[in-house]
Amino acid sequence: MESKSLRRENFEYGPLARGIFIVMLWGVWIFVFVAPFYLVYYVPLLLFVGLGLKPFLIKTGMFSVYQNYLLKRDERINETLKKGYRSRNSKKLDKAKYNREKMRKALEPKHK
Repeated sequence: MESKSLRRENFEYGPLARGIFIVMLWGVWIFVFVAPFYLVYYVPLLLFVGLGLKPFLIKTGMFSVYQNYLLKRDERINETLKKGYRSRNSKKLDKAKYNREKMRKALEPKHK
């Protein structure tokens, strides 16, 4: 089982999430000039997203669930690609298998 520190090191926000957070940070200026009374809600939201979201996702296990989902999806995609490759190259793969078997037999010791 992975240690907590190892799991925390594997957690990274993607470029889209980072970009949205940066836009939200710059959006503070809009709230300052247009609707400063909403800052009471907006600043704690930014603090939670910036500082608390990562530990929350790790503690609740939602990050592990997401990683598991990605793993299963990638395995399905790889299996589909592997089947497609095998169907397109079946003759070449059969020939390589035949050649390996022939070479294995040639390398076997001869008993008298």
